[in-house]
Amino acid sequence: MGVVGPVEVSDIVNQQIDQILNDTVAALRQEGLVYKGIIYAGLMMTSSGPKILEYNCRFGDPETEILMRLLKSDLYNICMSCTNEVLSEQLPIEWDSRFACGIVLATNNYPYASDKGTPIVMTNGGRILCVTSLATSPNGARSIAIQACESVHFDGKFFRRDIGIQRHQTTQPSLSYHDSGVDIDESNAFVEDIKELVQQTLRSGTEQIGGFGALVDLKAAGYRHDSQLVIGIDGVGTKIEIADIMGDYSGIGYDVVGMCVNDVLCHCAAPIAFVDYFVSGRLDRSHAKRVIASISRACIECGCSLVGGETAEMPGVYGATQWDLAGCAIAVREPSWPMLPDSMKIKEGDVLIGVHSSGIHSNGFSLVRRIFKTNGISFHERTPWDSEKTFG
Repeated sequence: MGVVGPVEVSDIVNQQIDQILNDTVAALRQEGLVYKGIIYAGLMMTSSGPKILEYNCRFGDPETEILMRLLKSDLYNICMSCTNEVLSEQLPIEWDSRFACGIVLATNNYPYASDKGTPIVMTNGGRILCVTSLATSPNGARSIAIQACESVHFDGKFFRRDIGIQRHQTTQPSLSYHDSGVDIDESNAFVEDIKELVQQTLRSGTEQIGGFGALVDLKAAGYRHDSQLVIGIDGVGTKIEIADIMGDYSGIGYDVVGMCVNDVLCHCAAPIAFVDYFVSGRLDRSHAKRVIASISRACIECGCSLVGGETAEMPGVYGATQWDLAGCAIAVREPSWPMLPDSMKIKEGDVLIGVHSSGIHSNGFSLVRRIFKTNGISFHERTPWDSEKTFG
């Protein structure tokens, strides 16, 4: 009812088919039969190799219909070369590089019966004609052939619309998650790498990393049953670009933890747990471990447990060396604790206390990078106030 071509098979299967045809010709010769012409075999692909269904030599079958569309060499010259036993002079035979699809138009009760005498000009039942097409892809050839079949009209017309679909599906290479750019094994190994780092941060009321979520037992952590949860989420921003330039990730974890913890502290809450989100185009375990080690140290210093996180690979969204970092701090506030700032008590003349900062942290680094670029300053340059330190 239809055919597509060319059909790709493995080199081993090709060799087996060649052997079948060579053995066929050799057997005819042994029986004293001289065959000059074209012979082809109907083959079924099985788990134990190709099996012969039939032999044929006529040009009325759909298989030959699409071959005629693909053949670029002169068929007459090929036939005459067979007759004169000089076929080697016609080699190699030239073929079109496109794909062909042939769809048979048949009567609607074929092959069980034939409605003969139906006007088309005049049909004689069974398989009426084969519509063939060429395109640069199997699906393209199939679509063109179907459109052509729909333009032919006669009573009881029937044709299949699935010609070539199964063939196209079965010749596609198998795909795995790894083929898409996501390495599950590398991700699992990374989790093993950081377990000890996470373990160091755990406190009473929290549990080990690795599940789909993390439990925090407020009572076991020493808080009242009516305590409130305060949640803060933030990212590092474009400071990661500077970390990449310097190749130094020892402080980047302090930035993501600090940004989140500072937010919950503004609600007069005590941080108890932290989760991170590390995303990259391709996971670099060594790089990611250094980042998590920095997060672990920061969590220990601020007294919260690193209870989980997400390590995501997103090829196609991020470049192979691109990455980003964000986090979420979970804090506890007991009802008796004050809410700060107490804006109702703030008045003119109050004293402001400035707390020393180690840097500008993760705010405004898009502007910082622009200033450095505009003034031609490298992050590797020594600072004027401390010759032992670079700007980066």
